[in-house]
Parts: sequence; structure tokens; C-alpha cells
Amino acid sequence: MRYSNYYLTLGALLVFATLEILCQIYWLQHYDRGAITLYYMLFGLMVGFLPLWKVKRPPAAAGPSSRIVWTVLTIALLCFSYQTIVISSGMMARIPVDYRLADMLPIMQIMSQRYVNGEEVYDIIPEIWGGMQPIYLPAMWMPYIPSVTWHFDPRWVTVFFLLTSSVLILLWPPARKRLSWCSLLVLIPMFFLFRTFLLWDFQMISLTDEGVVIGFYVFLAWAIWFGNPWVLGIALALSILSRVSYLNWIPFYAIFVWVFESRRKALITAGTAITIGLFLMVVSQAIFHLEVFLALPKRYLEAMMDPQHYQNSLEKISATQGFAKFFRQEYFPLLLTSSYVTTIGAPLLCLLAFRRLRHRMDANFFGLATLKITLVFFFNLIIMPQSNLFYTSGFLSLAILAFYAQTGRVNKEHPVLPEST
Repeated sequence: MRYSNYYLTLGALLVFATLEILCQIYWLQHYDRGAITLYYMLFGLMVGFLPLWKVKRPPAAAGPSSRIVWTVLTIALLCFSYQTIVISSGMMARIPVDYRLADMLPIMQIMSQRYVNGEEVYDIIPEIWGGMQPIYLPAMWMPYIPSVTWHFDPRWVTVFFLLTSSVLILLWPPARKRLSWCSLLVLIPMFFLFRTFLLWDFQMISLTDEGVVIGFYVFLAWAIWFGNPWVLGIALALSILSRVSYLNWIPFYAIFVWVFESRRKALITAGTAITIGLFLMVVSQAIFHLEVFLALPKRYLEAMMDPQHYQNSLEKISATQGFAKFFRQEYFPLLLTSSYVTTIGAPLLCLLAFRRLRHRMDANFFGLATLKITLVFFFNLIIMPQSNLFYTSGFLSLAILAFYAQTGRVNKEHPVLPEST
């Protein structure tokens, strides 16, 4: 079979993405948590590593098949959306936005309301825990400004970002690509992912702010696949100013774009990201509180080394798929060091491998694959894991599977430009 390697890889991606999502909550709750934690990390890494290797891909199918697939995916997404809206409405009716249940959304609301009122956004919040220092970057809390302006439940922001992310994944291939019948395969892991946060884990929608992070990170994945440097720069700024999970990945991806794609693309992307990032930092007042953000890693470790805080967090740590459950408290600094080493080492090794084996590796998927691998290490080795954090990685797996299933309008290899370009 002429494209057998492609279909085998696509099938493996489908299996590993689906198993990764099943491990996230459902299997974690029903089977041995230690074993599921290891499987979860393994499946996530396989989703990242498989697309790196070049295989002969089929050309775009002739005829109206792409339009038929688009219609089927649209209908499926409408069904997912309807179920999400109905179930989310019930969650919001039963569960209030209360800082005593989870303080993320109340903090976002207060920061957004202060911004609308023209007040100091990053002042201490006395209403929460007797005095809470806001620590969120601007792209994390600013999406909640409409909820305080038009007085609707902030959790609809989460729903909006989840559904918008799904639209980007399923329905928007770049101009040089088109949907194929294989694109329908994405509906399998997407079904289980929606089932996870709608039926098996009510906290993600009802209590957390994770939808915003998912939205910006999926936008980043789509921007990498889309290839436009202006869009990519905007996506980089928004995602890094929501959560800095992939910070160690940026230098290696920048080197890849500079050396193997285009220096012009690298400069435009960097310039756009810096401009948008500085603009958001200034208008949100965050730039005047850099000491708050720079102190977070140290404060984070100090909190986890506090015996009382550690005892209060034990149940939460053991209930998630993070590796922290395997470490005693005194070894948490080692776990944090392991996170730094792997999130730097993994993209570095991939970059060195591409430099040596560029004719065997797929340049189209270098950015997406290394981003996925970096996030797998970051989230699995975090000291204080929470179940909602891992959804971003799950959505990224859906994006990689969806993009891998798309076929090219022109059947030609990705151009690898010389270093002098």
C-alpha cells in the first residue's frame, strides 16, 4: 500500500490520543493511579514523538469530499455544543462562584471589575482569604471583562473558549490544506474529552479558569500549523500571558524557525509577540508589578515545603496524574529541577535530531510535536498538580491528530530553507 506508513502513524496517533484522554480522569478514578499516571505520560509523549517522523502523505482527494466532511464535522460539533451548553447550565445553577470552593474565578471577576472601574487591578484583594495578592497575567483575567460588563456568569467564558477551540481543531484547515475522510477520526477522542469534563469531572467548567488557557494554547497550535508569522506572534503573546507552561520551549522553536524556515518569519513573529505582549502588560497594569510574577516560582516551592500546606494538599496530589504522588515532600525541589531539565532538554534534543536527520523528520510538525512533548513533561512533573491543568495537553493532542489527518492541496514536500535564507 503506497501510503501505509502514513495510515499506520495516523492510526497510532488516534489510539494514543484516545488512551491519553481516557487516562486523564475516567481510568484514573477506576484503576491503579500509579500505573495510570505512567501510562498517561507515555501516551502523551507518543502523540508528540510520532508526527516528528516523515512519511509519504496522500494528496488531497478529488471531488466534493472535503465539503461533505466539513458538513459532518459541523453537525457533530453542533451536537457537542448543545450538550455542553445544556450540562453547563445545570452545573452553574447548582454550583455558585464562591472563593471558598475555588478562588480562581472570583479573583478574575474582581480584577476585571477593578479594570472596568479604573482602579488598581493588582492591589491586595481583602475580600478573599483575608487579603489575596492577584498573581494572574493579563491574558488570563482580561477575557472575563465582558462577564462583569454585561453581568453574566463568568463560566460562560470557559464554555466559549472550549467550543471555539473545537472549531479551530475541527473546521479550519489553512489554505494549503483540506479536510479528508480521516478528519472524522478526531471525533472519537473528542467525544471522550467532552464526556470527561461534562460527566466525569464537573470542576473544569464549574470551578476553574482553564478554558481560557485551553483556548489560547489551541490557538497557538493552530497558528503554528497555519504558518502566518503575524498570527503566530499574536498567539505566542496570548498564550504566554495566560500561562507560562511552555516558556522553555520558545528559544528552541525560535532557533528552528530562524535556521530551518525563514529569518523573516522569525523576526516578524518575535516582533509581533513582543509588541502585543508589551501592549497587554501596559494596558492591564501588569508591567508595574513584575516583582509579583518573578517571585512566583520561589513562593510556589516555599508553599509546598510548608508541612501544613503539604498535609492539606496530599489528597489532591494523589488524586491527579502528576508524578508528585511518587515523591516525598523533601524531594519536591528535585521534582522541580526535573521539570526544568526535561522541558529544556526535550526540545533541545529534538532540535539537534532535526539538524542531523532533517530529511527523515517532518518540519511541518516540529513546532507542534515539541510543544506537546514540552507540555507533557511540564504538567506531569508539576509539584502541585490539579486535574484541570491537564486538559490543555488533551486538547493539543486533538489538534495534532486533526492536523495530521488533513491532506495537502499540492502533494509536495515541506521546503526546508538553507541557513543563509
